[in-house]
Amino acid sequence: MKTRTHAAIIFSIGFSLWFFLIQNLPFTLGDDLNVISFSIQKNWATLIKAFLNPLTPALYVHGEISLETTRTLQPILFKLCHQIFGYSAPAFDMIKIIGMALTGTFVFLWIQKLNKNTFISYLGTLIFLTAAPLYRGVNWIADLDILAQWGTIAASYLFISYYISSTENSNRNKQSTSRFIYTLLGIICFYWIGMKLKETGRLFPLIALCFILVDQNVRLFSWFKSSKKNLALFSAVSLLIFTVIPVSTQHTVIDERASSVTSAFQINNIPYALWNNPLSNHIPSDLASMLFWGLFLLTPILFLFIFIQWLRKKLARNHFQLILFTLIWSSAALCALCLGFHLTENERYLSTLIVPFILFLFLLISSTSSFLSKKAKTLFLLTIFILSVIPIQRNIDSIVFIKKLYDNRNIADWKGTQIIFEDLYNKEATAENLVDFYQGNPPYSKKLFHESRVKQWDSSVASDINTVRKIAKDWGSAFVISFDKNLYTNENDVTLIKESDTRIGSLYTTLMPLIKKKSLQKFYVYRITS
Repeated sequence: MKTRTHAAIIFSIGFSLWFFLIQNLPFTLGDDLNVISFSIQKNWATLIKAFLNPLTPALYVHGEISLETTRTLQPILFKLCHQIFGYSAPAFDMIKIIGMALTGTFVFLWIQKLNKNTFISYLGTLIFLTAAPLYRGVNWIADLDILAQWGTIAASYLFISYYISSTENSNRNKQSTSRFIYTLLGIICFYWIGMKLKETGRLFPLIALCFILVDQNVRLFSWFKSSKKNLALFSAVSLLIFTVIPVSTQHTVIDERASSVTSAFQINNIPYALWNNPLSNHIPSDLASMLFWGLFLLTPILFLFIFIQWLRKKLARNHFQLILFTLIWSSAALCALCLGFHLTENERYLSTLIVPFILFLFLLISSTSSFLSKKAKTLFLLTIFILSVIPIQRNIDSIVFIKKLYDNRNIADWKGTQIIFEDLYNKEATAENLVDFYQGNPPYSKKLFHESRVKQWDSSVASDINTVRKIAKDWGSAFVISFDKNLYTNENDVTLIKESDTRIGSLYTTLMPLIKKKSLQKFYVYRITS
């Protein structure tokens, strides 16, 4: 089969898998609705103007101001989605499902590019598509980082493919004008998508120029002289660097959270990022939620072997360059994890590392297999297959755990709030009602929503009986959403008004209990009146 056919298969697998994993999840009563509300309030002219502006007010901006400066494509997509589908969580989820499938497709194309080993390319892509840390990013409506990753990897793939082809053909036929135009427009388009979705998407120009600098076998000025198209492409990519230089505007000051992040860089955080996987306290996998230990420990051995083959000139120059480049990219992404983020709560930040590291590892595996005899190659590929199946299985376990830990809370919070709304206002709640209730839009009080509703699992909110009684005194009623069936049962003024579970009628919640027990949880809503 042609590469295009395999890419279409990978896209279909990625789309189907992630449609199954995140379909029909509710909004979170927090960032999701805040971001969508911002999108609705801003007019099209303001958003499009910000999208077309190539300059950024800061390298990193946190909070609402980022939606009209460094992440303007996000509210554009959400505004369009809301105008067509209204408050429909599956419609917003579809953006991430497509983004994950597209990113997986380009991961496949990168791995396939080196040795045309379809078997290994599929293994690497399947590990990526089931990477547990990506789940929290993909199923969180207010986070479009996976689309930013797609923009970065797609732009890099186009640039490097053109560069390698131009150096290989420098003494033969030149690159066609049509391919040059296609590459240039594609790079700008993908880069613009990535950089206008999240700050990590702004890395592409540095990634592309780093690739050229790694290539010590091609003299840069000779490459320029060989074709004006090469010089034009290099100039265009170089100019894109200026989109990451802060300019003097009213938003130039980076917020306090961002400055604390940059000041928290410490090299001794690297061992934490490597060895203390966010899920390790719950699943004995360490880094295996992303890669099995066998594959991880095999990496330096394979790289040493490939390096020796390159020194012996048995490995093509451009192939080794591609491997070395993805190693540098992976190392840079690993350092980015040491900027003070709390990975135990935000394992989705690992997405910046997963993409380049999967590329690096499976490019190594592809190259290594080409030097082995037929029998040794068969044994090698069998070993890689076994070591790949284990992390895929563990990733699914991790996703089920995350779904129970985080998604069940979100579902209980959303459904519990629906129960509270109906108890307060004695009418059936729609999605629009709950959004207005959360946002405090008339005739509802936002303060009432936040102070009368207590999430028993939220450690930042005191949920002891005295606190709940005080809330009830202030507002007439207080509500507690809990996974505890016996919460406050000995108190006369506490009433269990409804019990439900986190089943939401989706294919996932119908099938998952058959696959993994305890994937659903019962929750309870209590009311106390003054």
